Amino acid sequence: MIICTGGNIFKTRELAVHKGNPAPGIYRVLGESIPVQIMVLKELQDPETAYMFAVFLTGREKIRLDAMMTLIKKHLADPTSLYRRDLLEFKIKNQLISTEEMEVLLKMLNQANEQEKAKIKELLQSHPFSQEVKKEGKLEGKLEEKRKIAIKLLLLKMDVDTIAKVTGLTQTQIEELKKQMLDGKP
Repeated sequence: MIICTGGNIFKTRELAVHKGNPAPGIYRVLGESIPVQIMVLKELQDPETAYMFAVFLTGREKIRLDAMMTLIKKHLADPTSLYRRDLLEFKIKNQLISTEEMEVLLKMLNQANEQEKAKIKELLQSHPFSQEVKKEGKLEGKLEEKRKIAIKLLLLKMDVDTIAKVTGLTQTQIEELKKQMLDGKP
C-alpha cells in the first residue's frame, strides 16, 4: 500500500512509501538505490520489532518494558550479538534503566538458570550504581533505591560481594540489611 508520494522530496525523486512493511511503525521507501526504512517509534506495537529501539522508547510504559525484556532475553539467548550487547550497555551505563525495568531484570534473574544468572549479574555489575559519586541532595533517594535493590537481590540469595558491586553499597551495609531482614525489619 502506497501511503504517500506527496512530499516535495518524494515527488522530486519519484519515491513511494509503503506503510507497515514489514511491521506496523516501519515504512519502506521505494525508489532509492539502497534499501531505506523509516521507523516511527510511537507506532511500533510489537516487542519483537521494538526491542532494537528499547533505548529510545519513551512515554509508552508497556511496550517499553516488553521491548526491554525482549532485548534482555535475546541477549541472554545469544550473548555474541555485539549490537544487542551495545544497546544494553548503552542503556545501563547512561542510567536509562528505570526502576520498573530493573524489577523486570530482577524477576528474570529469579527465573534464570545458572548460566543466565551469570550473564545477568555481569550486566548488573556494569550499572552506574556501582560507580556513582554520592551527591548532596540526591544521596538519600539513591541510597534508598540501592537498599531496595539490595534487599531484592538478598531475597534471590545473591552473594554479598556481587550485591555490593551492583548497588555500590558496602559489604557492611549489605550485611546490616541482611541482619535487619532476619529480624523482620528491612
